[in-house]
Amino acid sequence: MKYLLLFLLSGFVSTTISAQTNVNTMADGSNLHQISALPITAGATIATYNVNKGSDIKGSIYLYDNWNNSGKIFFTNNATAYSLPTSNFNIQSRRVEMKYAKDSLFVINSANIDKIIIRDKTFKLFKDPDYKRDALFEEVFSSEDVLLVKKYKLAVNEGQVNHMTGRKLSPDKYIKKEIYYISKDPEKQDFNEVNFNKKLLYSLVEKDNQDKVKAFYKEKNLSYKDENDLKILLNYSKSL
Repeated sequence: MKYLLLFLLSGFVSTTISAQTNVNTMADGSNLHQISALPITAGATIATYNVNKGSDIKGSIYLYDNWNNSGKIFFTNNATAYSLPTSNFNIQSRRVEMKYAKDSLFVINSANIDKIIIRDKTFKLFKDPDYKRDALFEEVFSSEDVLLVKKYKLAVNEGQVNHMTGRKLSPDKYIKKEIYYISKDPEKQDFNEVNFNKKLLYSLVEKDNQDKVKAFYKEKNLSYKDENDLKILLNYSKSL
């Protein structure tokens, strides 16, 4: 189904939301005034579309299994945080969407976004090293000299086919993948794809602090290959 673009007058939208903080109003799609009350600022365009699109591929293109995910959106030109009830991250399109009716979604234009938080994940625009353009990544860890981000991707696991008849014996299925990138110069965003291991961690830790980090690693029984443990170790190393 083609996108139905909602052209919102900038002045009306900015006036509508200027007095709102942590907006939780849900629109039912039948009233433009209700739609205008959503947490968007002047210049941030949105679109709405029907979600009931058939697909022969099993699985979901979304990060979360359901839409019971509260979030917040921060714009570059506005310090106010606006609520995003029933939000999710579309891995296929790499954008944040919000469900406002049973079969309809709002698509949020990321051009004017500073960051979006969904549950415990923070999404920001970074330069995609594969396509050389800005896209939403999850920010995993950030300091003055280290930036660790995660890219979500979809792959399709093809189902079995009867080679005699050419008929599908099992359906194709979406597989969610995670790719990590690190930049040692966060301003330049010169990302390199990495795998979590001992060598990676100590390449990010100052030499004088490595013995202390090793002792902390053993004391807390952490893993070099676990994302949360790596964040703990990096935070500890930056506190020394």
